[in-house]
Amino acid sequence: DCRTGRGSRSCGAIGGASERLTSRRGVPVLRVSPQAVGRPGGLAYKASKFALSARHDAREARRHLRLERFDAVIGWMPASAFAPVVRDAERAGVAKRILFIWDFFPDHYREIGRIPAGPPYWLARAWEQGLMDQFTVLLPTLPQNADYLRRRFRVRPGQTVRVAPIWTDVAPVAQADRSAVRRRHGLPEDRPGYGLTEAPGV
Repeated sequence: DCRTGRGSRSCGAIGGASERLTSRRGVPVLRVSPQAVGRPGGLAYKASKFALSARHDAREARRHLRLERFDAVIGWMPASAFAPVVRDAERAGVAKRILFIWDFFPDHYREIGRIPAGPPYWLARAWEQGLMDQFTVLLPTLPQNADYLRRRFRVRPGQTVRVAPIWTDVAPVAQADRSAVRRRHGLPEDRPGYGLTEAPGV
């Protein structure tokens, strides 16, 4: 478990060795460590982590897994972190290749300062769009994100867009009386409210 550190001393280490494990239900698991070069936090480090890790993942998958036995391959955005494996899966005849979209790369990465504007962003955008063509299903987490996907990215005619809510029901929230809500939670009616959530770099 990478969160607790149990089961692997090298879990998540840059350049660590791959591990072959078996789940409690007998499912084979291949755990592959990320690859990167350069100074941690630098632009070269971030870019190489996507590119080198993706190539390493594909090489390890070819060594240890029989992709022709898979029914589906599920990746995540950025597609650059997974696309070489998906290409191999396509060659192996895996019909369902699913891209799970938590947030939009590189758009949101630029907005929060993880990718600079200008040529680095343009190149990342063109690369990501091309890699997305390897997937048969695009799976954002909200209906609004599905709309954003269709507006801002190219969706091929053979691709399917679905929505996979991960936090809650996506039905519209019923309107409530603002003053009543504030009284119920003991909040002053004449002051603004704030929320603090975890985010990359916070």
